[in-house]
Formats: sequence, structure tokens, C-alpha cells
Amino acid sequence: MIATYHSNPSIDSCLESIAAFCPRPVQVILVDNGGTTLPQIDLDLVSICMPENVGFGRASNAGVQHAKYDMILLLNPDTVLFRDTLPIALSHLKSSTNPMIVGAVSLKSDGSINPSFKGPLLSLRHLLYLATGASRWLARREPRFELRSDEHLAGCFLLMHRAIWQRLGGFDERYFLFFEDADLRVRATLLGIDCQVAAEAKYRHDGGGIPRDDPWKIDCFARNGLRFLSQHWSFPRREVGQLLMIAWWGRRRCQALIDQWMKSLHTKGHHRP
Repeated sequence: MIATYHSNPSIDSCLESIAAFCPRPVQVILVDNGGTTLPQIDLDLVSICMPENVGFGRASNAGVQHAKYDMILLLNPDTVLFRDTLPIALSHLKSSTNPMIVGAVSLKSDGSINPSFKGPLLSLRHLLYLATGASRWLARREPRFELRSDEHLAGCFLLMHRAIWQRLGGFDERYFLFFEDADLRVRATLLGIDCQVAAEAKYRHDGGGIPRDDPWKIDCFARNGLRFLSQHWSFPRREVGQLLMIAWWGRRRCQALIDQWMKSLHTKGHHRP
């Protein structure tokens, strides 16, 4: 199941990797929130066009309703599977007698682990790093990465039985984009569903979507982060976390404005006679 929004050309590589490496039979459900053109490809493809951009969570929920097999995999359109990604993830899922959601390790195009994947399940320490801008500095200072399977389940690759998805009610559609996976993980844990990453299963995540400094993206991340904290944290940790999230939002918005101003000055400088 893939939710798209202006996802060319990355969706082409994603579908090609599914066609090449997914065990058969496989059904691909693609829910387009707008602006995506599908390539011609030899797959059992169900294409659903939403009337408007309804967000990642709602589009995913709509798509899974059309699934005809017991196992479902949610993918981002800018992900690429490797030959052994799904066999390893499926083996990990089938090896457990407990209900489970399985993720995989997200890699950049150079084979290194994606910085966004290294982030732990939201904590005050993590929020402090975000608010102060220290997260990138710490990533350089602490290059070692130890996978914690209960903390690194990302929405761009989620494998589970359809019955588990139905038991959870899918994504909370109030999360338009960002934190819907964290919310799902918390709700699953409360229901006794294991959330694990198959450490040997890896996929490439190109991150070819909205630019990092896009104001709408910053606002959406902060808004859904505040919603997540309000739902799942308690006083006084919740209030401290919300203040740090607002501080992050203010810092990033100011930085985005400064960056835009600097770019405009640079452009004007090039156009001077």
C-alpha cells in the first residue's frame, strides 16, 4: 500500500523494486492524493485517486480497505526495496507467535543509515536536542548507532497481518502527516502488539518529497507533534515537551525565513548589471 502526492519520479523506482523483488502473488494498492503519473509496469495494481490531498494517514486507511491478501506492507513512494528486504521481514514476522508489526532499517543512497531513522521514540532529551539545534552536532559526535527494535519503527515501511491493522483501526486520521506512525506504535504497544525492526532487512529511503525547510512541512510537523504529546504524554512531562516542540518550531521557521532571504539576496546579486 503506497500513498502518493506528486511522487514522480520516485514512485517509478519504488514500483520497479516491488516488481523485481516482492514474492508473488502481490497486489499493489496506490492511493494518489494528487499529481502522480503511474508508469506502465507488470503488477496487479489497484489505483485510487482521492478528490484532494487528504493526508498520508487517511489515504493509507482508504487503500488498505481494498487489500485482498492477509499480509499488508505500507511503503513510502520514495522507498526502494532490495532483493532480501521482504524475505527477511516476512521471516521475522512469521517467526513470532505473538501479534507483531515489523519494520526495516532505512538507508540513504550511499548505504549509510538515514539520520531521521536514528531518532528514538520521542523523549524530552530528543526534544531538547531538536529545540536547541544540537541534534546534528550530536550525530557527528556520536556516529555509533545501536538499533533498538522498539524505537525505530518508521511509517515508510510497516509490515503486519491485516487483522492487526484492523484491530488498531489503522492510522489516526487526525495526523495529516508526521507522527501517525508513532501514534500507531504507542497504541499497538498498549494492546500487547510487538513492534520490532528486523535488523537485517534494509531498504533505501531517498526522501524525495517536500524540502526540509518548507514552512508548511515545519508547521505540520510541529502541529502533529503537539497532538502526539497531548494524546500520549502526561503532566508535567507533556507541558515541558510541548514547550520544547514550540521552541523547535520557532527556531526552524526563523531559520527558513533567513535562508529564503539569503537566497533572494544571492539571486538579486547575480542579476545585477
